Amino acid sequence: MSALGHYLESAGIATICISLFRPHSERIRPPRTLWVPFELGRPLGEPGDGAFQRLVLSQALGLLEQVREPGLIMDFPRQAAGFADDPAWQPPALPAGPNGSRNPASLRDALAAEQEAIAPVYRQAVASRGRTTVGNSALPAERITEFLCAMASGTVPENPMPEQRLAIAMRLAADDLKAQYLEAASMGGRPSSRQLQHWFWDTTTAAQVLIRLRATAMASDDKILRAVAGGQLIPAEQRVRLGL
Repeated sequence: MSALGHYLESAGIATICISLFRPHSERIRPPRTLWVPFELGRPLGEPGDGAFQRLVLSQALGLLEQVREPGLIMDFPRQAAGFADDPAWQPPALPAGPNGSRNPASLRDALAAEQEAIAPVYRQAVASRGRTTVGNSALPAERITEFLCAMASGTVPENPMPEQRLAIAMRLAADDLKAQYLEAASMGGRPSSRQLQHWFWDTTTAAQVLIRLRATAMASDDKILRAVAGGQLIPAEQRVRLGL
């Protein structure tokens, strides 16, 4: 989008870029940039917080009047409310994981046990909210476990979604797995997105499976599988934090 801003400006159309990754904006120097200190994927802040989102948009639009020097980056001065940690939050209790075991069967069994522990909390979350983001793969939890663990071990399993490429099936199954955990974990209070992400990627067997899956898929001869695994299985912020 930063590069597109230059193209549109050359046609006489004024542009504003809302940036989540400052180094990119510093390098590409779009005409007008508002840098926001939010989680990747949330350029306007937290979902559902309309007042805060309008504040971000208002400051971004204000750059049309304030910024006279091309390439100037203005900082948004506030953090999104949902990024404040809840010290009272209690994540779901999980069974002991495989402790870094490289045995694929151990990892599969540990993930199955973990999903069994997560399931009742997830159902409670769905009943409480009346909605869920799980279901894009249309696979039951047991099938997701089998499919992702098989791929993580280096096996090329039968595609459970034959209408999709294997890479897309992998991503949809992984998205459902992550969503189930994060929705269940949000029931223990009002955790920030940072708390949820750190809990998931630092403590769960599901995260171990996805980290191993990413490494295995990126070693594949399938360039589409490599591209999807490299950019979509693990959020960029967590890849940087975990050194992946």
